[in-house]
Amino acid sequence: RLAKLVPDRIPNVKKITLGEAIKYVPELNEAANSSDPLIKNTLKYARMLEGNVRSTGVHACGVIIGQTDISNVVPIST
Repeated sequence: RLAKLVPDRIPNVKKITLGEAIKYVPELNEAANSSDPLIKNTLKYARMLEGNVRSTGVHACGVIIGQTDISNVVPIST
């Protein structure tokens, strides 16, 4: 429900952040100031996480056996 309130575009705003959306969308502003701790904390932590780079993980287990080098078949990162 909260995610649907964030607009794709805001006039005169280059990059939409959750903070900008909260300023311009009354329903989001109301949710950010909600007395419901679940809603308020969801937006609080979403703002904290926004913009953080998601890192790729390395799994210690697992072996893939194939007829060709796996990088020829699927995109991978090292």
